[in-house]
Formats: sequence, structure tokens, C-alpha cells
Amino acid sequence: MLAVHRKCGLRCTMPAINPRITITLEPSTAAQLRRMSALTGNSQSSMISELLAQSSPVFDRLIAVLEAAEVAKTAAREDAAEKLKAAQSKIENQLGLMLDWMDDSSRPLLEHAEKVKRRTRRQAQEQPGTGDRATGGACAPTPLSNRGVRSDPQTRKTQGKSRAYKDLLSKSEHAQKTTQKRTKKGAV
Repeated sequence: MLAVHRKCGLRCTMPAINPRITITLEPSTAAQLRRMSALTGNSQSSMISELLAQSSPVFDRLIAVLEAAEVAKTAAREDAAEKLKAAQSKIENQLGLMLDWMDDSSRPLLEHAEKVKRRTRRQAQEQPGTGDRATGGACAPTPLSNRGVRSDPQTRKTQGKSRAYKDLLSKSEHAQKTTQKRTKKGAV
């Protein structure tokens, strides 16, 4: 509430005894409230204030229930967090045990694979011309079934040029030359 102070002419805020609020109503509810106000002679705000004052015990109970729900909600959150943390700890312990068991179970297999790998390397070093590129030995030729891809550029050029292919190629070239001769004779 604003009021003009008569002595100094300044606007000052005057504290209200009862706090003021603004409410928004549905049009039908506002029309009902206006009609009741006109019939009773009371202002709309006093009617609403009286209705709410009569509902004060209900509000008190509702507030108590909502506060209890908030406390229970917080307690439930904390309890759930503690249980999840305990479950995570158990899972991590079991996972650690499982990894230890896997290490122990797979150790003989891994040791055997390492021995075979060392033996293969030793044999490749003892026999020059065999092995793989990593050990410095020459590679076996690429199989012909590998879509015609060869590591030797000379074989790549001649690969696939069998006798039948060469015959077919020469027939095709002969047909092209004959067609060119005919078109030249027709043009002249």
C-alpha cells in the first residue's frame, strides 16, 4: 500500500496489518463470487478471507502431512543411496574375485601360447627365407584366389592373360578395326 505522507510529500510504504495476495480465478468462479458479494453486501476479498480462515485447521493438517512426506522422501533418498553404495561395493568385490579367477584359469593357456609364439620366432630365425615381415623373413606368395592382387608388379601385368583371353582380345581388336574401315569407306 502506498500513501502520501502529508508532512514531507514523499511516498512511503505503509505496512498492512494483514498481508495482501493476488489470486486468479476461472471466469465462472469470479462470476459466482461477484454475485454472492452483491447478494450478501460483503466485499469479495472479505468473503474469500472468511472462507480461508474457516479452512485453517485443514491447512494445518495438510502442512503437517506435507512436511512428514518431505522428511520421509529425504530419508528414503538417503537410505537408497546407502543401499546402492553397499551393492556397488559387493559387485566390485565379486568382480575382483572373478577377474582373479580368470587370471588364474587362463594363465596356463596364455603361457602355452607364448611358448608356441617363441618357438615359431626361433624357427623363423633359424630358417632364412621363411617367416613373416615382422621377423625379417620373406613372405609366401599371395594365393591366386586373392582377386588377382599380387605383391609382384610383373605378375600383376601378365596375370589373367591366358591363351583364351589373348584369343578373345585379338578377335575384339580385329572386329574394331573392321568396323573402323567400314565407317571410313562409307564416309568417302
